[in-house]
Amino acid sequence: MELADGATYDGRIEGEWRERTVRDARFDGVELVGCTFEDVRFVSCVFVECRFEGCSLTGVRVDGCTLNDVRFERCRMMGIDFAAARQVVVDVGFRDSLLDYGCFAGMSLARTEFRACRLREVDFSEAVLDGAVF
Repeated sequence: MELADGATYDGRIEGEWRERTVRDARFDGVELVGCTFEDVRFVSCVFVECRFEGCSLTGVRVDGCTLNDVRFERCRMMGIDFAAARQVVVDVGFRDSLLDYGCFAGMSLARTEFRACRLREVDFSEAVLDGAVF
């Protein structure tokens, strides 16, 4: 499957994508299972009620993206700057995932779950973490 600019996706997605840019795509209720997104840049994309399971997202960029009700389980997400997403990051959770070298600086992460995650050298400077679970 090719990820196209401006497209809308639902259902289940599996596959590998490397070194590409996806703009203005919408992911509604999508299950992304075992996907590899290596150095993929998502620009102004919207993710609503999505679940990433067993995915590799190393070097992914989320510039201007909206994340609403998104779950990451058993994912490898090295060096992702989540602060580059829009401040519309609502109800996002992480479980059994690697988030090393990521950035959440200045974000509102109240009640966000980081259950059983590895968080080496992650930047949480000026982030709101009230009720967050680590």
